[in-house]
Amino acid sequence: MKIFTKITQVTLLIFLLVGCSSTKNSSSDVKNSYSLELGDIAEDKVENLFNYLTQRYNFEISRKDNYSSTTGFYAETFWKEREPFDDEKELGISKVQVKVILTSKVARGKTGEFSASAVSYEVDSEVIQQVLKVGSSDFVPFTYTDKGKDYVKNLSYELRDYVRGTLLR
Repeated sequence: MKIFTKITQVTLLIFLLVGCSSTKNSSSDVKNSYSLELGDIAEDKVENLFNYLTQRYNFEISRKDNYSSTTGFYAETFWKEREPFDDEKELGISKVQVKVILTSKVARGKTGEFSASAVSYEVDSEVIQQVLKVGSSDFVPFTYTDKGKDYVKNLSYELRDYVRGTLLR
């Protein structure tokens, strides 16, 4: 009986070790977001940033939270569809959706530095994508292709340039 118990324990241990070593969280390997620090923005210019995002890129803001002078703000857009680039089509991608998330914290020690507003925020952006593959019915996170990454980098850097070049004045 003891030998049977030992064999069972060893077998279970082997299955456990093999299962752990071969199980990989593929979603953690997916690099489907791009983050960038946009810079500091005065509280009275936050709506200008939202307007720029909606007018320049046709995103719609789906959520705005914690718009306060003590905590900063959080804003995110609805998913917006774009045409897949050639290198995405080659991978069987038929549709791509992109979402922008803007987060901030109060910029300590910079009160009133950029405008008459008593508060300024340190703003970060995150651009996230998900794709629909040919034959699939669900959008899934997907690592950026070279052209996809260029798209989100350009969008992020234009937002940064807008914040640093326009909203600081």
